[in-house]
Amino acid sequence: MGRNDWYQRSTWTKIDQREFFERNARSRGPESKSQYMRIQAHTLLRTGKPKLVRSALELVQSALSDYPDVSDVGLAYETAGRCCEFLGKNVEAIEYYRLAIDREREYPGIRTNAAFSLAKLAVENKRWDICSEALVAAESHGTPVFPWHAYLLYGARALKASHDGDSATGRQLAREAIAAAEIENTGLSHGRGHLGTVGDINTEFHRMLVDLATT
Repeated sequence: MGRNDWYQRSTWTKIDQREFFERNARSRGPESKSQYMRIQAHTLLRTGKPKLVRSALELVQSALSDYPDVSDVGLAYETAGRCCEFLGKNVEAIEYYRLAIDREREYPGIRTNAAFSLAKLAVENKRWDICSEALVAAESHGTPVFPWHAYLLYGARALKASHDGDSATGRQLAREAIAAAEIENTGLSHGRGHLGTVGDINTEFHRMLVDLATT
């Protein structure tokens, strides 16, 4: 097992769990213990396997329960939100994303992507009040750095504008969002170029953008 493999496992057998918790118990302080639990949960989430995502949610919820006061707890809230969203638990996902945003206000030096994810989820669920809230938080990040941020920010703005009756603005923003989704290479991530790209567009959010952009 490599140096970091113990907290980046893509399986979660009973042996995996025992070895992880034994090793994590020897970690220094609550900050490290919480961080390793969050990274392991994120690794399980990225497998895209429902059983492992449920385990990821349980793990990050344990981190939140055991170490609620660590400085980067906002990242754990975001991971929990992503797990819930994957599992179709949208009400819980929204609440976790909002908690992550609240934490960012307390610790502005530790940014998450929760505002962008919340904007997308709010639009898909027609929660326009929450969409407005998420857009304020996302806009506080400044000009989008990555295509993924631009896609979600401009896309949520587009669909909110359309909902509010400004179809022309909505259509233009939708086209800008789709253009961001088409960027395949940012030149980042050790030359592989995929860091910050959109990836999956097989979503209700993207279908709504395409419908708006072509009307």
